[in-house]
Amino acid sequence: MSAGRSEPVVSLTDEELVLLNAVHPAVLQPYLDTVPEGSRSIALATAYRSLRVHGLAPGSAGTGLAVPEGLVQLLQARECAEAVLIVCRTDGDDERLCYCHLCEPAVIIEELDREGIHTFQVVHDHELAAALQEFAQGDCGAGVHLEARVWAVAERAEDVCRIGPDDLADAGRRIAGLLTGATVGHNKACDNDF
Repeated sequence: MSAGRSEPVVSLTDEELVLLNAVHPAVLQPYLDTVPEGSRSIALATAYRSLRVHGLAPGSAGTGLAVPEGLVQLLQARECAEAVLIVCRTDGDDERLCYCHLCEPAVIIEELDREGIHTFQVVHDHELAAALQEFAQGDCGAGVHLEARVWAVAERAEDVCRIGPDDLADAGRRIAGLLTGATVGHNKACDNDF
């Protein structure tokens, strides 16, 4: 992480988010979607044990989990976000997703890898462009492509922005503009076919 921005708050798996009742309609579950229905209870039981090992205690009634207030607030803010900016970065066969949940004046950034690990951090809205620029460039080669779209909770509409490898230098600002502009419509600044 760059100086001036928060370190990751927490990392959770697909299964842990299910147990915490924090499944989001805009966010994929790449690992859990590959688990056969008959094996999901085993995956969820293992996730429950993992959460216990990481300090979550059983609830007062002996069921559920007592979740720290900070994690509850993070997941509630994520659930109540007005819009979600979804950025997909592909570099050959590698694909990473970044979900930016708009919770003004903050943005919850949720990076998701192919194994279903969701890493969260919170940034101020004025830091979003820098965070997206870092995500866009990452450890990437010359063939990086980005696709960004806004998922608006109220309208279930999407605005799409595609950025090719020659346009990465300004990608963070252009993509952040989709979310911070808060318009879910055609954004001519992001017309860029590759």
